Amino acid sequence: MNVRYTEEALGEVADILDYIARNNPIAAYEISLAIEGTVAAIRQQPRLARVVYSGQVRAFPIGDYPYRIFYEVKLVEIVIRNVRHTRRRSLEGK
Repeated sequence: MNVRYTEEALGEVADILDYIARNNPIAAYEISLAIEGTVAAIRQQPRLARVVYSGQVRAFPIGDYPYRIFYEVKLVEIVIRNVRHTRRRSLEGK
């Protein structure tokens, strides 16, 4: 199944990695690998995560890091909607 990131999700990933890289480039790299690994796991078993919003948005944790990936399983693709810190409100304004 194909995976597509929304513009918002791409911006959130960039913001997360940029923020962390300012003080710890190695940690930013490790988190980027964890994000990629989590998306690969979602691709393999898209319905593994529980639905958390609007009957269709699922959330999956990113390894041991305080981030979650919010996504939807569509007919022919997985749409990554958001990548958020767990302390941030899940889907603000959505």
